[in-house]
Amino acid sequence: MKHNKLVGFSLLLSILIVFSQCYIQSSQPQPGQNLLNFANLYNPSATTIFPRFVGYKENDSTITVYTYIYLPQLEFRTINGQKQAKLYFNFKLTPSMLERQPLDTLSKIFVIRFNKNQKNLIFPVRLKVPEDSTYLINIFVKDLYARKANVSFIWVDNRSHNTDLDFLLRYADDLKPVFGKSVFAEYQYLIDHNSGADTVYAFHFKLDTTIPNPPYFLGKRLKRFFADTVFKVATDSVISFSQRGIYLFSISRYDVNGKYVCYFNEDFPLIKRASEMIAPLRYITTINEFNRLERAVSPKLAVDSFWLSISPDPDQARQLIRAYYNRVFLANVYFTSFKEGWRTDRGMIYIMFGAPQIVHLLDNEEVWYYYDEQNSIYIKFRFKRVRVRFAYDYYLVPDVFYRDYWKNAVKQWRSGLIPSL
Repeated sequence: MKHNKLVGFSLLLSILIVFSQCYIQSSQPQPGQNLLNFANLYNPSATTIFPRFVGYKENDSTITVYTYIYLPQLEFRTINGQKQAKLYFNFKLTPSMLERQPLDTLSKIFVIRFNKNQKNLIFPVRLKVPEDSTYLINIFVKDLYARKANVSFIWVDNRSHNTDLDFLLRYADDLKPVFGKSVFAEYQYLIDHNSGADTVYAFHFKLDTTIPNPPYFLGKRLKRFFADTVFKVATDSVISFSQRGIYLFSISRYDVNGKYVCYFNEDFPLIKRASEMIAPLRYITTINEFNRLERAVSPKLAVDSFWLSISPDPDQARQLIRAYYNRVFLANVYFTSFKEGWRTDRGMIYIMFGAPQIVHLLDNEEVWYYYDEQNSIYIKFRFKRVRVRFAYDYYLVPDVFYRDYWKNAVKQWRSGLIPSL
């Protein structure tokens, strides 16, 4: 069985880069100039390659990093009569984001022969790692012919045997690893634990369907989770996900750590159904408008009417719809955790303001900067990395200072403009 969703997501991401908001370049001094700017992580226009990774601790001293490459994203050249692509990989282990002195490095060059029948490539890279410690795997990938690159990070806690990397979720039909946090009802899966355990525990939690408050709202932003079902899963039997929700795999019934995946819907991270297009509109609608949209007999007619009320010109309305839901899609790709990416704090800011010009990654924090040209200042959004039950996620540090910027962004969307700071 081909896992067409993964191929489709990579293809769509390649196509959608033409609609992405490019970064605003400014001659102004950048804040925190001693820190690296990782803004390209959230800018699909910055590269043409979007590899995906999943790590698995084979044992205390070895981690296998599985890599997924969508081959049509690569540049192929004819060398000695044979079409080929060439990729450079650098794996670097560092103590943290800020402690950049490497503990170890590994570099590899892969030459990939062109095969018109092959659309993707999955392969493992084994790394020797320090025992009983925490560290960060920095992964740099470059298409040497296209001269385009990408970077990814994998956090590792080698002090426990009940972490995300101690489990490997695979497709039952071809045993290939699952990349990302999304699972689907149409596939069957197998779960492995590096201890070789015959069974593991599975916890089911209801999805978090809340929508974050605006960034100037000073109230509580965290949600508490309680499992509604706990059951055992044999590691040699197939698993199906038929009920929407969050699934946490753990080696202990009493340990809230482990590996989690989510079943959102069959189209995720895409927004295909008109009924799914309503919820993300909460960011730019009044509560009365949103309630009317949710009660509409025909979601498609309701969504179309909303955008046409903003712009009576159908072509402009279509452009607004494309821009808005492109950002929703990208938020799902970049920021999905135990909730859909567009429902996260980072997803909310991304949808409303576009891609940040500067991103600083700290050990327990992300800081985004947007340049306000009118006032010649940088607007800073801080997202704290917080443990929520079985996972980490990033939550905005709210501030009343954001009120005017938020209201102006809403006004721009509702005036037929695509806002960006």
